[in-house]
Amino acid sequence: MKVLGINGSARKDGNTAISMEKVFGDLNKEGIETETIQFSSKIIEPCKACLICGGKVVNKMKKKICIMLSFLLLIIMAGCGSKETEKGTQSTLPKTDGQRKQAINDEQEGSGTENQELSEAGSEAEQEFTMETKTLVVYFSATGTTKPLAEYAADILNADLYEIVPEIPYTEEDLAYYTDGRADQEQSDSSARPAISGNVENMGRYDTIVLGYPIWHGQAPRIISTFLESYDFSGKTIIPFCTSHSSGIGSSADNLHDLCSDSTEWKEGKRFEAAASKEEIEEWLKSM
Repeated sequence: MKVLGINGSARKDGNTAISMEKVFGDLNKEGIETETIQFSSKIIEPCKACLICGGKVVNKMKKKICIMLSFLLLIIMAGCGSKETEKGTQSTLPKTDGQRKQAINDEQEGSGTENQELSEAGSEAEQEFTMETKTLVVYFSATGTTKPLAEYAADILNADLYEIVPEIPYTEEDLAYYTDGRADQEQSDSSARPAISGNVENMGRYDTIVLGYPIWHGQAPRIISTFLESYDFSGKTIIPFCTSHSSGIGSSADNLHDLCSDSTEWKEGKRFEAAASKEEIEEWLKSM
C-alpha cells in the first residue's frame, strides 16, 4: 500500500508540513510507502481559451482548492492521530518530566496556530464565494429580434441572462416608424427614460456586462439609457452589440458612455443581422 499526502498549505515549511512529516514518519516505520506533494509549488496557468474572465476564475479556484485540501489534510491527520491513540503507540525513548511538559506545550502551540490559519482560510473562502463575480448578458428586444442572439451569448459564456422589460409594453403602433408614435417621440427626446419593470438582483456580483439592443432611428432605444442610469457600473466592463436590418452600431454605443462612470470600460460593439448564427456570436466573443 502507498499513501499519497497533498500539502495544501501556502507555507512550504509550516505547521502542516511538519505535521505531515510526523504522520508519514510513523507510517514509514510500519513499512508503508508514502509520497508527498507540495501543492503551493505547482504552477497552474490560467485557461488559454477563456473568453471574458481573463483567468480570474481559474486563479480563484486554485486558491479555493488549496483551502479545501488543507481541510482534507486536517481530517486525515485527525484520523491517524485517533488510530495511534487507540493502539497505545508510545515512543520507545523515555522522557523526563521537563521534556514531557515541553512537548505538550509545543503541541498545543502548534495546534492553536494551525487551527487559527484554517479558520482564517475558511472565512476568506466563504467571503470569496459570496463575492465571486460573473458575466451578465442584458438585452432589450421589443420585437424578439435581439433575444435569440442574447441567449446565444449567455449560453456560450455560461452567463446569467436578464431581459429589460418595459413597464408599459410596446405595441406595433408604438414601433411604427415615422408615424410620430411612441418610439418616434422617445428617440426624438434625448431625456426620455421609459420605465423598466423589475431589476437586476445583486448587480455588484457582475464584473462584465454584455449589452444587446436593436437600433431605433440610428440609436439605442431610450430604455437602454434607463437601464444604464439605474446601476453603478464603476470598474465594470460593458460589451455592446446591436441588431439591425441595415444600420450599423454607429455612434449608438458611444452615446451611452456618458451615462456611466469614467471607470467603466467599454469594449468596441458590433452589429448583427436578425438571422445571425450562434457560431457568429461565438466567434465575436472569442475576439474580445
